[in-house]
Amino acid sequence: ITILVDVFSHRTAVFVAGGVTLLLDGVTLLSGAVASQPWSTTFVARPVILAVLAGCVIAAMVARQPRIGSRVRRRLCVLYVGLAVCLWPTLLAIGERGELELWMIDVGQGDAFALRTPLGRWILVDAGPPQANGSRGHPVLRAFRARGVRSIETLILTHADADHYGGAEAVLRGMNVGRVVDPALSVGKVGYADALDAAREVGTPWYAARTGDELGLDGVRVQVLHPSEAVMIHESNAALRGEGEVNSTSVVLLVSWNGFDALLTGDAYVETELTLMDEVGDVDVLKVGHHGSRTSTDSS
Repeated sequence: ITILVDVFSHRTAVFVAGGVTLLLDGVTLLSGAVASQPWSTTFVARPVILAVLAGCVIAAMVARQPRIGSRVRRRLCVLYVGLAVCLWPTLLAIGERGELELWMIDVGQGDAFALRTPLGRWILVDAGPPQANGSRGHPVLRAFRARGVRSIETLILTHADADHYGGAEAVLRGMNVGRVVDPALSVGKVGYADALDAAREVGTPWYAARTGDELGLDGVRVQVLHPSEAVMIHESNAALRGEGEVNSTSVVLLVSWNGFDALLTGDAYVETELTLMDEVGDVDVLKVGHHGSRTSTDSS
């Protein structure tokens, strides 16, 4: 329209184009506001998409049959809509089953790794740093809600650094958490006590992780390789002297499923990794220690 108006009056065309730009800016702002909400998107697996496409094709073929009257077609339409509403959650659940997923959630400077078992249950390893503008908007909560996840079986906090446990309070208050596991090193860091209080208030049990502990869930095996009881005694005594080192107590996990192995090292130092090399052997995925710092995961 603007192009046609420009043939007769350039100023009028500019005025019309300005109105269109204002309208498009409004649509952009509205779309951005809607897209930022956790309910605006959902993860859909490929089998679900294929099933929906097949259903649409079958419905179209049935609707095109000349022997089917308009009244029957309307009833079939209502039936298809009803089935879609009732079966959609089931299709989502089925579509995600059968495989192990390792999901690295973007939390900025920090760690948050989610494990989805073949039967659709979740384990969260670390919860990223705290959120400055309130816990309700924490990126871990937003990420889970975008996929329709409302509960996790186990929250594992590798150690008491804020970029690993900072989001724990938000997760505990915003989701159903079956239990929390961490090294249980007594520290006076800001936010750590808040996470403990949140677990107590919502009734979530808290356990200490030690070498040899194992979590089995839907065929997925999660082994605790570190810290040992001896390491924890040493670091606890050092903490009393003000010399404790939380990275030395970092929980190291070996996740195994169907021939696949992933090693999650938290912020463990290279000395810890070297002691575990022979025990662990080759792995498919290695989460480098301490975000790639030179104190961890060297060329050895």
